[in-house]
Amino acid sequence: MRRRFRHTALVLLLGLAPLAAAETPVLQLILTPKIASAAGIGSLINCFSITPDGVVVVGDKSHLWAVGAAGALPLKISGLTSFTFMPGGILLGVAGNNLVYLDTDGTLKTLFALPEPGMNVTQGQGNTLILFGPEAPGRDGLYLVHEGRQATKILSLAATITDVAALNTTLLFISNGALYEVLGHHLRLMAAEPGSGFTSVTTDPTTGAIYLADASHVVEIKHGKIIPISNNFSGLLRWTQGGLIIFDNRGGTLVRLRTPL
Repeated sequence: MRRRFRHTALVLLLGLAPLAAAETPVLQLILTPKIASAAGIGSLINCFSITPDGVVVVGDKSHLWAVGAAGALPLKISGLTSFTFMPGGILLGVAGNNLVYLDTDGTLKTLFALPEPGMNVTQGQGNTLILFGPEAPGRDGLYLVHEGRQATKILSLAATITDVAALNTTLLFISNGALYEVLGHHLRLMAAEPGSGFTSVTTDPTTGAIYLADASHVVEIKHGKIIPISNNFSGLLRWTQGGLIIFDNRGGTLVRLRTPL
């Protein structure tokens, strides 16, 4: 049975204080167009992940690449359009319309078929996997997969779900450029902005901070305040204990930002 959702608010940056003074983050370049060209990396897909030991992995149409200060190393893994590393180190991804995992023999094995090709994966709370994206013509779905078992549908929308993040037990997602929180059978609009809106979201579960990216900026929402993080880099966001990572697949740039304490 499909859950029906209603919006509980429609405001700009719901309940948030004005912009706070920005702190100067420490910037670390992980991938640049020069590094990518020298390594032979092709057109990058809009996805990256971090292994449990902190290695950043990106992908082109041929295979995955481990990238770092020393350059880029190709991995013998191909055919994935979206992927993520889970806390135990297992690699889960999407290949065609299948959810797959990397077996100990180095081959991709199918867990189960997905509703439609083009779905995306990201890590949820603990060992929970988040699946989101096309589930039927004109509809996107959001699912949780616990320990590799069958997916549980959380919601279905007649709109594109652009990105999803977990903040401990809370699910956040971006649709039509706005940030929403899943509250049982309802949605709460948390933040929106004029223009094209937000494109990516990630969270720091330790501090409760939420990071949002639009086409050209990144901001942090923390303790009810909006803090500018970057006016120079934007893209797909993911949080690690080493800081915030911003990936611009079209520009071939991947940076880590560490905000001083």
